[in-house]
Amino acid sequence: MHSIFKSGPRVHVRRWLYSFILILVLSFEAGSTAWAAEFTVTDTSAVYYTAIPIGCYPEPDAASAPVVVLDAGTPVQVTGITSNGWFRIEAGGVFYIPGDALTQTAPAPSTPEAPVSPANPALQYSETAEYTITSVNNALAARADALSKHASFVLLHNEGISTDTLVDLFGSVLYEPVCDYASANIYGVRIRGLEDNFVINYQYLSTIEEELYTEAAVAQLYPQFNTGTTYDKILAVHDFICNTVSYSYDTVYGDADFRSAYDALYYNTTVCTGYALLFQKFMDYMGIPCYVASGTVDGVGHAWNIVNIDGQWYHIDCTNDDQDYGISRRHFLKGASYAGPTWGGIPISPNDYMP
Repeated sequence: MHSIFKSGPRVHVRRWLYSFILILVLSFEAGSTAWAAEFTVTDTSAVYYTAIPIGCYPEPDAASAPVVVLDAGTPVQVTGITSNGWFRIEAGGVFYIPGDALTQTAPAPSTPEAPVSPANPALQYSETAEYTITSVNNALAARADALSKHASFVLLHNEGISTDTLVDLFGSVLYEPVCDYASANIYGVRIRGLEDNFVINYQYLSTIEEELYTEAAVAQLYPQFNTGTTYDKILAVHDFICNTVSYSYDTVYGDADFRSAYDALYYNTTVCTGYALLFQKFMDYMGIPCYVASGTVDGVGHAWNIVNIDGQWYHIDCTNDDQDYGISRRHFLKGASYAGPTWGGIPISPNDYMP
């Protein structure tokens, strides 16, 4: 089971222990018996998935008519658990779903459709890519296209730049302090050349199938966060990630591999890179300028994000705001005090953001 609940030494523990209490009020009118159910609601915040096609009801009572039917595998934001075994959800309004119709297990990425990105409707994933390089700008465009396609085998025909420049341009993506999502998803590169032909092998933190799942999941989830001001949207995504993702010490110590946005969504566990990649993916869908930032903070290698709000750039660190006691906002929209007045050549606001 892939749980959204926290466990382990670095993570939150949120387990709801509740009993189902059904209070039946018996009344007699004109010789007939009428039953009315009363219930209480325990507030919570978690993402579940529909186990079967199921209706959403205006009340936690199957006697009422369902308002809308959700397909199996649909992620839903649960905001409360009722004492009679239903879940209160937020889906463009407040509705209720029977508790046995939801699961904490995300659907497997069996045969996902190709994603459609708001930023690039023509995006298509491919294991291979081939380009003719005629200039530095052409090389940069080819690199960006190859990474956006998640291409692991890239064939280059060099007709315009030096070998050293070509190798530097296609290899430096590993060391850039600010990256877009596709570039930050790289963890290894191998470059081989013969005369003017070169093969670039990129190693990614996720597979194409996992990226398809991530695209589909974020496309379904982000509308619920995409309301209000830019600040409201950023805060909603920040809190969602801190509530649903656990930090993986296994990955840190080399026992497991949970480093991608997919791991954060599907297994609900990752390290700082996965936190930053998932936040980046949501910002991309919402059209909010953002980068994955990487470097050293307090002497330790780390990844986080910088995000633009009201024309200024700020640091935001979901990993370090995910604390054992709950959500911290000590690393939320921080200015230059977090890591200096610039990062990767981008000027950072001198002050923390004040809504």
